[in-house]
Amino acid sequence: SDSIVKGATGFYLSSGTREFIRMSGGKLKKKTSTTAWTQIGSATFDTSARMSFLQARDRLYGFNGVDPLFYYDGSTITEYTDLDTPGVPTVTPTGTTGSTAYSYRISALNDIGETLAGTAGTTATGNATLSASNYNALSWTAVSGATKYNIYGRISTGLAETYLDTVFTNAYLDKGQRDPSVTLLPPTGDSTVGIICKKGIFAISRIFAAGDPSNPSRLYYSGA
Repeated sequence: SDSIVKGATGFYLSSGTREFIRMSGGKLKKKTSTTAWTQIGSATFDTSARMSFLQARDRLYGFNGVDPLFYYDGSTITEYTDLDTPGVPTVTPTGTTGSTAYSYRISALNDIGETLAGTAGTTATGNATLSASNYNALSWTAVSGATKYNIYGRISTGLAETYLDTVFTNAYLDKGQRDPSVTLLPPTGDSTVGIICKKGIFAISRIFAAGDPSNPSRLYYSGA
């Protein structure tokens, strides 16, 4: 029923706008001190789950443990579309080739998450020492909606491919400028559609969220 409120909060924008926000009847609604309750957009949410709100700067995020994460910016509700996993990157040794094997995998990111890393692209003729003149040129098909890409790989470390670098286009020149991480592995799940959590906090310029029904002990955190 629309009369049953499943969550409510105040929302304060840096522009000076102040609104009361509530979740009722599966819809997000707002009012000011001088206006009645009005529905925001057409997004529909679970009618029985309690909604927890979190303001991070000029965005109001919603968590209910059922629906994917969304945010409201004072005018519209933004929900996230699942990104495709990047395809196999082409790896082209450039300069003086050799007989060293290299392997790379690519993941795509949007504002809130990261896809799985795709199938590895490899070469068996890389130079043993990467440099400005002897490097591996990587390229892959751009993913619609992606804002950047993470690159995992290089040579075997006992952990398979590990995090190497982040780029904002669908190409990369590995000249040995970055050392692969010894701890950061490719993600085990796709979070680009929006995490499902019951609550969140905003601290040290990041959003921390917990209460994923499928992973109750997992803590999620955003970029700064």
